[in-house]
Amino acid sequence: MPSSSADRNLLFGILALQMDFVSKDQLIAGMNAWVLDKTKPLAQILVDQRALDPTDRGSVQRMVHDLLLPGFLSCRGVDGGPIARSLAARQASCLKRESPSNVVPNVKPRPSFSR
Repeated sequence: MPSSSADRNLLFGILALQMDFVSKDQLIAGMNAWVLDKTKPLAQILVDQRALDPTDRGSVQRMVHDLLLPGFLSCRGVDGGPIARSLAARQASCLKRESPSNVVPNVKPRPSFSR
């Protein structure tokens, strides 16, 4: 079973990727280094590798902290542990901002025909 520290590191990496602070390749390189030395947080590894700006690190860390606060999502009816709740909330907020044509790739709205 993953530790709370591992959960935080993984959540940090996913959020940094979703927020376009790191690329997929940068995240993979950082996670490879983190797996070999879990005494360092993933955030520090990404900064050390110059994949992540220290200011952006702080932004992502605040988001991780806020998402893992007890009761943060209980008013939203999301069940599960803190990681499941935070990921569910992130996914839901992303879907609300998407238009139907963006959710399914290459789907264009149907033209309306007037008679």
